[in-house]
Amino acid sequence: MILASELSKIIQQQNMSMSDSDVKNMIKEVDYHGNGKINYSEFLSATINVQTFLSDTRLMAIFQ
Repeated sequence: MILASELSKIIQQQNMSMSDSDVKNMIKEVDYHGNGKINYSEFLSATINVQTFLSDTRLMAIFQ
């Protein structure tokens, strides 16, 4: 499971800028179970449709 707090920490470690509300919205977009966390199947589903919640700029920053 990935929590919003964990995702925020990783984003900050990658020197990316994303507000807490944006992180929560990102999780909400892929959290099909509604538990406030991203589980493995939700993560896989989100990676298939990654452009629905990540911009090209953010994707480039992640891969750099």
